[in-house]
Amino acid sequence: NMVTVDTWAAVLRQVLELDLDWKELAPRMAAVDAQGRINYVKFLASFRAVYEGHREWHGVFDALYPHRKALEAIFCFFDRDQSGQISMDEFKRGCLLLNDHLPSPDRWKDPIALFRDIDM
Repeated sequence: NMVTVDTWAAVLRQVLELDLDWKELAPRMAAVDAQGRINYVKFLASFRAVYEGHREWHGVFDALYPHRKALEAIFCFFDRDQSGQISMDEFKRGCLLLNDHLPSPDRWKDPIALFRDIDM
């Protein structure tokens, strides 16, 4: 039931078709043991539990999946240091840059509040 972080990352990259730094994300998404391995059965069970626990989100997941490449590009736009995470500062800078190209009524007035609202 154990796989290396490298294998886990390669499978997620292939299955989800998202070119993210899965190795960097591994400790945030799964329990990594001292030998750098992940119990994929437990990982899948925990993912299933989260997914099943939020049935109201199933439609959202289904709607977003076909747009995963565009979402990946947007994520990379904000993730300036390529850490696999978007910091509050990166989000604020990205919003301010986007605001420069949006008409006034469509601009984000408070990027920090928006970041806090969507931060997971």
